[in-house]
Amino acid sequence: MNKSLPHAPSMEHLKTQARRLLASFNTQDPAASQRVASFKLTPEGGRLKLAGAQLVVAREHGFASWQKLKRHVENLANTIDATTSTRKFRQIVAELHMADVTAAAKFFEEDLGFKRGYILAYPDGTLDFAVMVNDPVELLLHNISSDIRADMPKHIRLYFRAVDVRALHASLLERHVGVSQLQTTNYGSI
Repeated sequence: MNKSLPHAPSMEHLKTQARRLLASFNTQDPAASQRVASFKLTPEGGRLKLAGAQLVVAREHGFASWQKLKRHVENLANTIDATTSTRKFRQIVAELHMADVTAAAKFFEEDLGFKRGYILAYPDGTLDFAVMVNDPVELLLHNISSDIRADMPKHIRLYFRAVDVRALHASLLERHVGVSQLQTTNYGSI
């Protein structure tokens, strides 16, 4: 299965994918075993090494090796850097760590009008990662593992300007979405 890379892929995210695959395979997760087997890899002694997990991730994205994937990502980054050399940032995007990316993506789509961009799903269809776009806003929803989740904050605050905040608020309340009452805040002249 070839997965497409986003416009500006992150090596850190790809490394995380490889580490998760490694951990899942070595705990005998059937979906991870199937991913490895689909590329006819036979780990020594039944234990997958990081290099093997990286190879699977590279091949899933259509590259013959991890090094070729890494070179491609670095070349894309250099191209993007060259075209934006006069600016410090082209875009800043928020990454939100979620316990349930599938439910969060549904909320952003149905209640806030976002569209799904690039996604990464587990074999059972649940989302691990989703880019949510409502131009010009882009959010990254990322699954956070249960062992890390205990240390994470128990809530997320999003601040945004809406075209008609009262209508949006009323719509969310009608759908029984847990939102606070509207508050007028004066931050001075900005």
